[in-house]
Amino acid sequence: MEWEAKAAQGGTTATGASAGRSRVTTLISEFLVKEGIDSVSLTPDSVMKITVKVTEMERGF
Repeated sequence: MEWEAKAAQGGTTATGASAGRSRVTTLISEFLVKEGIDSVSLTPDSVMKITVKVTEMERGF
């Protein structure tokens, strides 16, 4: 899938592992919004970032 290819480009180093997971989470949320999914479960550490991203996508930014 497209998001898998983008996620693979992010890489995961010792300092970038968290960023890599964050990038995957963002790409998955983008995919779900594009597919019309309107409900997702999030972990506490991802709520703000994903909420902002989904809002931007829905507004067309």
